[in-house]
Amino acid sequence: MGFDVTLVDATAKKESNVCPHCHLILDTPMQTEEGIRLCKGCLEQIKIKPGGRCNCCDVTVKEGQYYPDRAALREVNAILVLCRHKKFGCSWQGRLELYKSHVAGCEFAGVSCPNAGCHEMVLAIQLQSHLAQCLYRLVTCSHCQEKLVAKDLEGHHSSSCRMYPVDCERCGEKVVHRHLLNHHLQHSCRLEECLVCNSLVDRKTSKHVGSSGDLSHSSSSSSTATDDSSKSQSATPSGGQGGKKSGPRSKQKQQRKGEKSSAVATTEEREEGQGEEDGGYHLGHPTAVFRHVQTLATQQELLRTDMASLSRTTVTRLTEAASRDSHGNEELDEGVIKLIGRLEDQLKAFGRQMETERNNRIAVEER
Repeated sequence: MGFDVTLVDATAKKESNVCPHCHLILDTPMQTEEGIRLCKGCLEQIKIKPGGRCNCCDVTVKEGQYYPDRAALREVNAILVLCRHKKFGCSWQGRLELYKSHVAGCEFAGVSCPNAGCHEMVLAIQLQSHLAQCLYRLVTCSHCQEKLVAKDLEGHHSSSCRMYPVDCERCGEKVVHRHLLNHHLQHSCRLEECLVCNSLVDRKTSKHVGSSGDLSHSSSSSSTATDDSSKSQSATPSGGQGGKKSGPRSKQKQQRKGEKSSAVATTEEREEGQGEEDGGYHLGHPTAVFRHVQTLATQQELLRTDMASLSRTTVTRLTEAASRDSHGNEELDEGVIKLIGRLEDQLKAFGRQMETERNNRIAVEER
């Protein structure tokens, strides 16, 4: 197959340097014994045809009856031609013998992007610029160092990169890494969702204060002080209830020490005064009932701990008493009897608390 080129001087194309088979400028000229000049490639094609004859150009080639035509080679090598990529901007022109080497390295030749998945064709001179911006180039995430194609980097940052910095959806604070967002929301975010009204409030404002429709948030410290004041007032006997606070049972309560026993005593006093006042909370409002149920749950947990401690002490004392008298006839000492009495009181108080909680929940459901 000959050279399909554009000549600088069109008159340089002559019958003597054109192949009769492909009608192009001779490439590696060969000559038969009949004096016919052919491209080497065209001659090989004719040889394999039946009888070594080409019907289209009426040329016959016989084995061993052809040879390289050096005179024709010198003639075609001297022809001046233009680069085949002239339309893309190449200004090269030169002798035909240099044509192949120029085309092989021409900067205006079309090349394919080597990145997997990219099928774009660009000029060789533009390849480096394309590679720097190719959507299928491999890039490294600057946050987690994972390698991925450039077109997926934005989605990686917005959804799956664990180290990407994100903004807290509540407070707007910039969180260092995405995988720490849940920890931030649970422990360090300055805002949290109120369990009563579902609004976002300052983390330090965790309780509702007020009654009926007059509800507001207050800081934990002020709420705690208010609750302590209410408990002190509720625990002080007044008016017609003074008789209910006296007697052996009242003395036993005064002897109890610590936060756990104090919580139980406060609950009992509130229950005894429910006919005249409701202990500082308003059962008429669902949010107040919710707070009361939370308080009961805390007191129940404290009561369970106190009961478990009393039970262990009682069992130990009974075991010691039984070991001193193998016949079981010795009377239990006074200390064991007092422990059993305290345990019975605690069980009764626990039963009353459970009944109160059940009634409050029924009232909320009916609303």
